[in-house]
Amino acid sequence: MKSSVRVEWVDEDKARRLYVGRRNAAARKAREIDPTRSATDVVGVDDNLWDWVEMDEAVETRNFPSLGMAKGWAEKNFTRDVFETPRVYRNEWPDEGSELEAETVVQLEYQAGSWVDLATS
Repeated sequence: MKSSVRVEWVDEDKARRLYVGRRNAAARKAREIDPTRSATDVVGVDDNLWDWVEMDEAVETRNFPSLGMAKGWAEKNFTRDVFETPRVYRNEWPDEGSELEAETVVQLEYQAGSWVDLATS
């Protein structure tokens, strides 16, 4: 049986870069279409980061050789996740198969100093 282990987290810095880029592009486009139009007509001052960026777009992933190493890294770096809840996944697939056939066998989330098994909760 082959396997892979990874940590996933929602990177706020990446989301913020996407957000700023999209807001700026929208404001530029609005000025191109109608130079008299205010950028605030298109880009509101109260806009939320997640109104402009899909959560999946801000996900970062790092692979590890073992579940223990992945959990250790996630515990040490949990603040990289915007919600401080990084996730660890372990996927397995047959030796003669491909990773496209992988099944997720471990799904853990780090919450307030402990690990929660997402498969059982």
